[in-house]
Amino acid sequence: MVRKLVGILSLAMAMVAAAVLPASAGVHQVWDEAHFVKMETIDKADEILSDIHARFGKDLMIETFASIPDDLKPNLQKDGKDKFYDGWSISEGREMGINGLLILITGEPPHIQVTVGMDTRKKAFTLADRDELLELLAGAFRQKDFDGGILHAAQFVHDRMARNLGVGVAAATQPATVPTTQPAQSNEKATSLP
Repeated sequence: MVRKLVGILSLAMAMVAAAVLPASAGVHQVWDEAHFVKMETIDKADEILSDIHARFGKDLMIETFASIPDDLKPNLQKDGKDKFYDGWSISEGREMGINGLLILITGEPPHIQVTVGMDTRKKAFTLADRDELLELLAGAFRQKDFDGGILHAAQFVHDRMARNLGVGVAAATQPATVPTTQPAQSNEKATSLP
């Protein structure tokens, strides 16, 4: 009887933990449904993303899709591209309990969406940082360097959070120029690739 009760309690605790833990508590924080990158790239990026969560208490989730899921395609037509991708990325972030950033990438149509949480953008990773990250990813993807783009993006977020939060770390990425301080037109930033 006691063993059965312990088993039921263990199962209940596991279910509660699965429901409330952030995406970064899982095995992979890079979900490459489009198969853009090698498994070793996913493993290396996951190490960086885990360190982001451990050091800064923030999540970075990267999702790739070969195309927009069929059940969402009508929303693209109805809402238009910008509103659609904003809504989709915000919905994904909330559903997964992301406290930080979500990078959502589609192959068809080619699109990169970088969404930064309201609290995160205050200091840990600003909208100017987001714009710089988007340019980094777009440049790598235009060159078809998906593995390098994902790894550089993960390291960029890590190093930028360290700098912004004053946590000592040897920066692997340095901005080529000073980021602009112009306010973004939208809360989210995205790009379509040629």
